Amino acid sequence: MPHQLNGFNIIFGLISRKPAELIDNLRLEAEHRKTIRQTELEQSRSELFAIKEQELIERAKRDEEVGRIEDADAKEKLTAQLESLRRERDQLSDQLKNQTIIGGTTEDSISSEAIEILKAAPESTSGTILKPRSIGNRSIQVGKKSLGSEDSRDFAQYEDALEELISHGLVKSLGGKGEMFKLTSKGWQTADTFH
Repeated sequence: MPHQLNGFNIIFGLISRKPAELIDNLRLEAEHRKTIRQTELEQSRSELFAIKEQELIERAKRDEEVGRIEDADAKEKLTAQLESLRRERDQLSDQLKNQTIIGGTTEDSISSEAIEILKAAPESTSGTILKPRSIGNRSIQVGKKSLGSEDSRDFAQYEDALEELISHGLVKSLGGKGEMFKLTSKGWQTADTFH
């Protein structure tokens, strides 16, 4: 009988080893893909900061050149025009940042309410979003904020924004009741771009 148990243990060990190896391999591949994606994001951020640094240097050079102009009226007029152009450019840059989803284009833009949810969700370390269903409470709890509690129209906008985030794969539902949601990996990455 003891020899029979040893045989079963050996056979069971051999049979169970293969699935365990496959699971380990899948885990390693997932970690590898995650590391590659993080490296790509870091590289993109570095390139973006390099471009912004170069732009600041160029702005400083232009300011210096404007400072050399002796005609006070021309200098003042040119300074005002430069400031106006810079404000316009910065506004466009902010709009693009708020509209673009990681890996997407401006066609994949999301509403300001959806952006507000994305900005607030990381305030809770779990990235959860709650939409409790009760007669007196119509709001969406995100991080430390209660969104959509003003009136029915306000609530509908945030409810639509939540659906928008789900359709973009940035948020997913937990359970089947439609009351609890959480950020996906893509959602966390997108939320990071707003902070």
